[in-house]
Amino acid sequence: MVKTVDVSNMDAEFTVAYSSYYPFIVKYCQVKLGGSIDDAEECAQETFFILYRKYRNNVKIENPKAFLIKTANYIILKKLSSKHSDTVYIDEVKSEIAENDTSEIRFGNVEYNELVELIKNKLGEPDKTIFILRYIEEQSLKEISEKTGLSITNITTRMTRFRTKIRDEINKWRG
Repeated sequence: MVKTVDVSNMDAEFTVAYSSYYPFIVKYCQVKLGGSIDDAEECAQETFFILYRKYRNNVKIENPKAFLIKTANYIILKKLSSKHSDTVYIDEVKSEIAENDTSEIRFGNVEYNELVELIKNKLGEPDKTIFILRYIEEQSLKEISEKTGLSITNITTRMTRFRTKIRDEINKWRG
């Protein structure tokens, strides 16, 4: 996928890639980032800046569109994770409990055990079972699949959906 390139063609290749894919990458970023055109353009510019640096370092990209999408995805993930840096995830709660080994752990005015109960109460079946097996009992997706009879794909889809629901609930509690 990566080969050295003649420096004289570098600017021309970048210009072709930019003019061919910039509108697509902006739209791609806009959809992934939830509609903000300013964030999408910033993401696209950063993506093309990385491509430009590759060309400046005499690296030929065999499939520029695939490279740009992959790079944009990385930048989008970085942006989204920084936007949610104040969000508490269940894995963070568990690691804090392991480090402190105490039942006095609190998040705002909610103790860990209360938090887990509130989360379980917000989930219906089989999401509640999946939550308990994965995050409380720390079982693998394969083990959960065997116990619930659900496919791993179905389990991961359900987990993605209830993580969003849990994140929203935790953010409500935090104020």
